Amino acid sequence: MVSMPQTAQERARGPRRLSAVSRSHKRGTAIFFAPLGLLLFALSSQARAQDLDDAACSECHATDQNETDGKELKAVTPELFKGTPHQALGCTACHKPDAAAEVPEGRTGHKPFDPVDCSVCHQSNMVKAENQGIPLLYRNSVHGVAKLGKHDPRAPQCQNCHGSHRILSPTTAESQVSRKNVTATCVSCHVDREDKSWQMKSSERVKAYASSIHGKFNQAFTNLPAAVCTDCHGEHDIAKVSKKESYVDRYKLPQTCSKCHQKIAEAYQASVHGKLLAQGNQDVPTCSDCHGEHTIQKHDDPNSRVYSGNVTKTCSACHQNALLSSRYQMPPNREATYKTSFHGIAQGFGDKRAANCASCHGSHDILPSNDPKSRVNPKNLGETCGNCHSGPSRFLALGKIHQNQTLKDNPLVFLIKLSYIILIVATVGGFIAYIILDLFSHYARRLFARLQGRNPEIRRKRAGKVYQRFPISYRIQHIIMMLSFLTLIFTGLPILFPESSFFKGVFNTPGSFQLRGLIHRGAAIVLITLVLMHTIFVLSSRRARRDLVEMMPRIKDYKDFRQLVAFNLGRSKDRPAYARFNFIEKFEYLAVVWGSIVMGVTGFVLWFPGWSMRHMPKLGLDVAAAIHGYEAALAFLAIIIWHLYSVIFSPEVWPMSKVWLTGELTEEEMQHHHPLELEKLKEAELPAQGDAGRDKK
Repeated sequence: MVSMPQTAQERARGPRRLSAVSRSHKRGTAIFFAPLGLLLFALSSQARAQDLDDAACSECHATDQNETDGKELKAVTPELFKGTPHQALGCTACHKPDAAAEVPEGRTGHKPFDPVDCSVCHQSNMVKAENQGIPLLYRNSVHGVAKLGKHDPRAPQCQNCHGSHRILSPTTAESQVSRKNVTATCVSCHVDREDKSWQMKSSERVKAYASSIHGKFNQAFTNLPAAVCTDCHGEHDIAKVSKKESYVDRYKLPQTCSKCHQKIAEAYQASVHGKLLAQGNQDVPTCSDCHGEHTIQKHDDPNSRVYSGNVTKTCSACHQNALLSSRYQMPPNREATYKTSFHGIAQGFGDKRAANCASCHGSHDILPSNDPKSRVNPKNLGETCGNCHSGPSRFLALGKIHQNQTLKDNPLVFLIKLSYIILIVATVGGFIAYIILDLFSHYARRLFARLQGRNPEIRRKRAGKVYQRFPISYRIQHIIMMLSFLTLIFTGLPILFPESSFFKGVFNTPGSFQLRGLIHRGAAIVLITLVLMHTIFVLSSRRARRDLVEMMPRIKDYKDFRQLVAFNLGRSKDRPAYARFNFIEKFEYLAVVWGSIVMGVTGFVLWFPGWSMRHMPKLGLDVAAAIHGYEAALAFLAIIIWHLYSVIFSPEVWPMSKVWLTGELTEEEMQHHHPLELEKLKEAELPAQGDAGRDKK
């Protein structure tokens, strides 16, 4: 008769039946053969060691102990199984003795067990349907291939993640694979450790997760569905990122993220990026390209890639890429044109209120500008800009948002800037030439005086009779204008030179750029008020009206200029004789009048963009910005190069002409600088002296 093969459970029960027969035999012979019974009892200890049940196992495994061969036995008690899905199973349900093996030398217990195979239950109908396919999923995963295919000892098995004896349901907070603990479980392998012999490439990524928004929320709020390792990478079916089966493959990533961010994922899938990704385009960005992978932060965190101050750099990774721009015919220089706009300049100085890429184009629902639903479609620009500026109109479409300041793309603004550059170069060049010529003439005359044995000192003495040149009202207006002008220049130049390291250092504290704007507008109000008061003053004051007439250019000014050049070149022995105002002073005054009008008008357009966008096209703001900036640069250079030279650095007035403080010049100074005015003053004194003499008589 052929015996049927025994199952593993039958093999485990076989020694138990033999043991029962042995015990019956000993009871029958104990009376007569007690010594022999004792001997048989001792010889049957090996058989009893194979008679295993939970109670027998707990006799040896109730406490931690070390075997004689050095093996460490951890305590395993029945209490470990209480409350677990495996509490109804016995030890031998998982631990199957190897019938063919012998008890190892140095051991006092049972034969070795076959390796625990969880698939015995988890691929049959003994467990819930959703758990039956787990072994197959594991076998095809990156861990299963490494463990079963490559026999890599580093690869985890079931017990590495779920535990060995106290295996709890993942919904239990104490489980090793619960949402709160699964990250720590993955970290046990995926970090560099001194007690591990391998180096994991993902070590830094796992560390970064702990400081990410997902990691922080997962540890602080266990009831919130913050993403953990298994949400993104899967559980038993984890695949390499480079494999298409991976949940974090770039084509599957939006679907993976949609498990938590469903509405955002729907918006992305309907966007230009999502549609191209669905078509298999690998160049378009997915979730991780913008938000990061393990380093994801909240959008208002300064470390986030989509923080208002960082989003431009994030978008520029693609939209500033020359290869991608050429491949997909995307407009070039998007980052550069944004940075030169007021929005970009304000962002560069840390003003997070200023619009960035997402403010206008959207974040996840980005569409091409020719799409009727796009936020930057010409029909929708008014509403888009209206989120920050009240009342924009359809005029916004009449002008480019990202303007390349070239003759082809923006001819009007280009020509305005080119004209100003030519004017600035010519004007500043003329100033410098005048200063060089004046210094040459001054020191040449001193040298010739020394060679002729004369005193070379030609500085005017400030002693003797004094004449009032400017009354107190003039001086007060000049001081107010000087202070407001310098304030406007200092707070306005950062807009014209946003990349300057000096201005970056000055306005590097939070809120400083906004404060700069407030100060700039305050100084503008002061200057505008001064211009209005000066106009009223000129109209109401007889002396001011007379001086205004004297300020008007005449043919003599041109002749004085030619004579001054000839004098400085040594072709004329006489300096030009000036009246109350010379051609330099007239030029400066009229330049201030012209500059105040231009700066006031263009400044108003820029100060109130909502009103401006309701009444003019976007091109109007571009023109106003160009004129305002370059006019300010011209005024600044004229002041620091020519005006400061005339009143401070000129050898004839050094270290400074004090007329702007005292309003007075001595007779000798008047004779040198304004001889014709001095003649008039003396002529006016003669009748006055005659009248005084007649009064005495």
